Order: sequence, then C-alpha cells, then structure tokens
Amino acid sequence: MTPEQVIRKIAEQATIVAFQAGVGASETAGQFVSFLTTHPDKIDAFLDGTLDTISEPDLFRSERGCLSWHGADGKIHTPAEVRAIRDQPDA
Repeated sequence: MTPEQVIRKIAEQATIVAFQAGVGASETAGQFVSFLTTHPDKIDAFLDGTLDTISEPDLFRSERGCLSWHGADGKIHTPAEVRAIRDQPDA
C-alpha cells in the first residue's frame, strides 16, 4: 500500500465508524492514528480490514493510544493520565 492509500484507508474507515457512532470523522481518524502508533502490531489487520473491533469494542478507547484529547470538561487529557486514574498498565 502506498502512503496515499494508507491515509485514504484511515479516512474511509473513520468516516464509516464516525457516522455509525454519531461523532466526527476527524476525531475518529486521530484516534485510529493514536491507537495504531501505540499498537503497531495491529496496523496490517487495520489496513486489510481484518481488525475485529466487534469482539474488542474497547480497542480504540482513548487511553489505549498515545495522543491527547480535549475532554468534555474543557481540559486536555493524556492516555497515561487516564490509565493511571484507572489503575491500568502504561502502554
């Protein structure tokens, strides 16, 4: 896959998932990048469509990635901060 095809795949999948979830595709694409950066072993499965998000619904939770996000409380949150609060291992 070329770099352009990879970016297109992320955008296409984000658009589909975001529509189903009623959220923004831009934020969803960012979450995909955040998660895949932290879990490079999942990249091939994401790109070929075999990543099973149905059996792993928490796969793309924000704390499983590496990028911060703007929370509903108006604050910037980091995955490490949330993992610490939830007593989860650091990625």
